[in-house]
Amino acid sequence: MTLVLPHNEIFSDTFHFTAILTSQRKGALTPGAPLDSLMLDPITGKCYSELIWQERPYTRPIFAFVKQHVEEL
Repeated sequence: MTLVLPHNEIFSDTFHFTAILTSQRKGALTPGAPLDSLMLDPITGKCYSELIWQERPYTRPIFAFVKQHVEEL
């Protein structure tokens, strides 16, 4: 992920998460996240599309990354 801020400030990082990919869609199709209805969280067993954004494992490091750099402004 790359975050570009005013005055040519650029921050990059890589994120990893574990998911179980299924062949059958479960839950609603989420605009902007089409694979969420096919991915299961291995800890809860829930489909990512059934979780709110803050509960989805891959969003936590993204929120933290953006928050860290925006607070530095």
